[in-house]
Amino acid sequence: MLFDFNTFKHISAFYGLVRVADNIVDGEYSIEEKRHRLTELRDSFFELYENDLYNCDCDTYPPIMMA
Repeated sequence: MLFDFNTFKHISAFYGLVRVADNIVDGEYSIEEKRHRLTELRDSFFELYENDLYNCDCDTYPPIMMA
């Protein structure tokens, strides 16, 4: 393995987040819808980053955020 397991988990989580954003950008949505979806993704990420992840209502966030 190239990385220790802990580093691998972080890289995998980041990759998953980037893939979600890439799927939005590459999707067949209008520019306005893409902007809206990316803004929601960004806001969800920072809300979880700034608050306690383990005391949140996790069902309201995209599953990748739990990584």
